[in-house]
Amino acid sequence: FHHDLVQAVEFAEHSMSLYQAQNDQRGIANALRVLGMAAGDQGDYTRAVALTEKCLRLNQRIDNKLGIADALGRLGEVACYQGDDRRARQVWEESLAVARDMGDRWRIAAALKWLSFVALNQDDAARARALASESLVLNRERGDRRQTGSSLFALALAMRLSRTVSNQS
Repeated sequence: FHHDLVQAVEFAEHSMSLYQAQNDQRGIANALRVLGMAAGDQGDYTRAVALTEKCLRLNQRIDNKLGIADALGRLGEVACYQGDDRRARQVWEESLAVARDMGDRWRIAAALKWLSFVALNQDDAARARALASESLVLNRERGDRRQTGSSLFALALAMRLSRTVSNQS
């Protein structure tokens, strides 16, 4: 695994140099995204955030909505991994807004699911359940079995938290 990750970084860095030589802003942004993901995979969240924020700024400058939504989502994932629920909620809500604006149901469902996990971390069972339910509906409509399973998992956790909270009352 480590060798593959090292090689992935080398390929992404090489692709970035080629994109830079061509002044291909979208390509540079994509290379930054991959480098940020690799840094996160290596546990270097500081570098992951820096590279992904650079990717986000570049996508914003060229008005690449898909790239913006993806960069925001990646920042949301990293914030979740770091336990920063406030930041995770903020960037996932931004990603959701961009995805809704584009009408991208896959990204809408993904953002809703991640927001449900954030709500769970904040012990907000009702919000988690509503978000996971909306994600589930979208994934079922799209026929995406894998993501439907992920949404069902989020909904199960929310229902469990609801039960735990009601038992403590």
